[in-house]
Amino acid sequence: MSERSRVGAGSRREPDSRFFRPQLSDEQWAVVSDLFKPSKPSPKGGRPRVDARACLEGVLWVLCSGARWKDLPPWFPSYPTCWRRFVEWTTDGTLDKAHRRLVRLL
Repeated sequence: MSERSRVGAGSRREPDSRFFRPQLSDEQWAVVSDLFKPSKPSPKGGRPRVDARACLEGVLWVLCSGARWKDLPPWFPSYPTCWRRFVEWTTDGTLDKAHRRLVRLL
């Protein structure tokens, strides 16, 4: 399979440690991790949700860099997934709560 078809199909590669720099330290994640509870699988089945920390890293990368969602590097979850989580967390107040906790940590 060519690299072009892999990218076009929406598949993601493992993070390349040379380029990936976490936005949150383990200490910062420990402070906010309880706000991002894993969801229970649907009784109807379906694809499991992407890890909340990975999505939060992607959201923070976009917010800090000022880049477009579709420019999210390939080591993050897909940009539609990160964008949907951003909307979900903004709507339900999760990002505001996380921000307040992280500001207190500084």
